[in-house]
Amino acid sequence: MKQLSDLAFFSELVRHESLASAAMAFDVTPPAVSRRLAALEKGWAFACFTAAHGASV
Repeated sequence: MKQLSDLAFFSELVRHESLASAAMAFDVTPPAVSRRLAALEKGWAFACFTAAHGASV
């Protein structure tokens, strides 16, 4: 994955509207994006998104 700052990564994730789409753009797997997001949420001490089955981020 390109080395992006946390804020740049989060911004790109929001822009792509899904983990799968962001993963394609970052040229990584969706689980890799999910792990990075989980690390951000842990570091920032809050959930960035609310999970909903079949919904975009």
